[in-house]
Amino acid sequence: MAGGTLGGCAMAPQKPSGVPIDLHRLNQAHYVQVIYTQKQSAKVTYLKKLPSPGTAPAPVACRYASTGHQRWNRGAWIWKTRALLGHSRFAAAFLDKAHRLGLDRLYLYLEGPLDIYRPLLHEAHASGMRIYALTGDPSDVENPSVVYTTIDNVEGYNRSHQLGFSGIQFDIEPYALSTFANHEQAIYERYVHL
Repeated sequence: MAGGTLGGCAMAPQKPSGVPIDLHRLNQAHYVQVIYTQKQSAKVTYLKKLPSPGTAPAPVACRYASTGHQRWNRGAWIWKTRALLGHSRFAAAFLDKAHRLGLDRLYLYLEGPLDIYRPLLHEAHASGMRIYALTGDPSDVENPSVVYTTIDNVEGYNRSHQLGFSGIQFDIEPYALSTFANHEQAIYERYVHL
């Protein structure tokens, strides 16, 4: 996806909705919005540019259905993080836009040494935003040492920096392995035991 951002609300686990992904439209999109609610099936919207405020659909209310005092977390997954690193004015404008959209967390794809994220982590924390390290590859199922090394690196960074990552999200997607169709059960077992 060209320079894309994937945004949505974090939610309690539920059965996969089986929403089909239009790969042609996905490859042309700069932004993808995924909306899940408990009362509707998921909806995927592919956008070449962000809509202007007057034309944007109403935001989905993100709240836990179980209790009134909890609320849904809203986040965006940023795959092209280099655009935010080393460009403090752009990063500040991006964080401001994220706040106006009601986001409270960002998942930043790890591209390079963790120290390059320090200025962005400081600015995000100062504005109340939580930052998660985002990484993963289907081959991590076959080489779990990569997962453990990432955990060690992020934990080490957090121990040595007051404002660190709030956590790690692994986007491994084992079904993308070329061997998946013939070894589905074994691959899922390795995935579960990571």
